[in-house]
Amino acid sequence: AVTNLTYYLNGLTQNLTLQYPQKINASAYATGGTINIFRNGTTATSENSINVTLAVGYYRYEFNVTGNQNYTDVSSKLLFANVNKEASTVYTYVNNQRSNATITIGTSIYLNGTLIAGEGSIQLYKNGTLINSGSSPLSNLTAFNSVGLYNITTIYPENQNYTSSYETWWVNVTEI
Repeated sequence: AVTNLTYYLNGLTQNLTLQYPQKINASAYATGGTINIFRNGTTATSENSINVTLAVGYYRYEFNVTGNQNYTDVSSKLLFANVNKEASTVYTYVNNQRSNATITIGTSIYLNGTLIAGEGSIQLYKNGTLINSGSSPLSNLTAFNSVGLYNITTIYPENQNYTSSYETWWVNVTEI
């Protein structure tokens, strides 16, 4: 008998573009024989109809059926999935507020950085000098012993799945 093969990416019979970390569901159904699914040349048959999260990249899905004594083979059908980077978000806190601050000379305040969207490490800077880095949230009790305007910035560097981002606030240190 002739085998009929239906195949989908996220329920559609067309190429797919999505943003990380959205999931991909490659699924195939056949009237007979053995279904095979390959992603970039590697078998993914065990993921048939299962939602999976893939890193940013371009993926080639091949669907086919290996026939048997009762059913014909179905040659490869192709669909492509393109996973794009997601935007990251960081927050910078000056003295526990997401705003500029004015303080007097000799005051110590907390400078904090928090990763809102992304995965991995962030960096906290004071006037371009790294004062803390690592997993979110970051905190640094900082003394301001000179009059001036200080730039406080949290940075999330770009990685495979997320774009870079930063947020800056200012500390104005004045005389008493």
